[in-house]
Amino acid sequence: MAGPRRLMRTRCSHCGAENSLFRVLTWWSGLHARCRDCGRVFRLVETAGGVFGVMGAFGLVYLAGLYAVLQVELPADLPRYAVPLLIAGVPAAPGAAAAVLLTGVLHRMGAPDPAEVPRLGGLAYATVYAVATLSVAIIVALGAVGIVAMRFGEDLPRPDAAALAVDLPTTREERVAFAFVDLTGRARDLAELEGQTVLVHVFDPDTRGARQVLESLRQLRKDVQEDVLFAVVADCTRDRLAFFVDQGAPRLPYSFRDGELPAALQGSVRPLTFVVDPDGVIRLQHSGIAFWDTESVAQWLRGVVGG
Repeated sequence: MAGPRRLMRTRCSHCGAENSLFRVLTWWSGLHARCRDCGRVFRLVETAGGVFGVMGAFGLVYLAGLYAVLQVELPADLPRYAVPLLIAGVPAAPGAAAAVLLTGVLHRMGAPDPAEVPRLGGLAYATVYAVATLSVAIIVALGAVGIVAMRFGEDLPRPDAAALAVDLPTTREERVAFAFVDLTGRARDLAELEGQTVLVHVFDPDTRGARQVLESLRQLRKDVQEDVLFAVVADCTRDRLAFFVDQGAPRLPYSFRDGELPAALQGSVRPLTFVVDPDGVIRLQHSGIAFWDTESVAQWLRGVVGG
């Protein structure tokens, strides 16, 4: 274990004493540490261990934050000004690490320190470092918020299908009017599906929690797909749905809405989930987000199919 411990230490360029890289002081001109023995401040880039230690720590923090952000569904109302900063973080963070390395190499070769060059040199170095630091802070903060929300946030409700049961007959005209088109351009309506039990989920891709709900429907479909037809209908344009699917949406038969909901369901909050039995009667209705991958829901659907 001497190797990894060695990487986390560097020597003072003044007295030669070993110091932990955790004794880092971040100044506008770069990364420094105060020696625990002589008390003098020295630049970490003056030593090889400091250069690679700083780059490694900087890169690990950046990658950890970026990974966390990629695992989190960002809210649809994310402020527009945060998007450029997120994008800037991608090249800025590795760029700042490369700048630290280049500065150290040039310094050891006798070249002037960019931070010591008046005006343009010092300003450029300080700007790169500041942008990189801000970008990493934003990415790590968003990732931390997302992880906390996923781990400790309020769980979505798991509805009791029997408690949501309704008896809402629909006319054939209403079933024909509710049309939806899949991404291949094939148009269908509820009237074509008479004789089958159909679970319809109408959703907005920009709704917070949409992916989690769809993932629960995917799990439910695995349990009952031989008996129940699923129609996952996006309340948006075809292009918006295609983009949503390309971004890694759960594997489901997606369509976009091209008609009116049955009269009894018009004005319902999205997402809207309802089940139509083989006779065209709406047997279940629920507005709002919920997890559907429960055994009680699966058993209730099999009961509807069995009549």
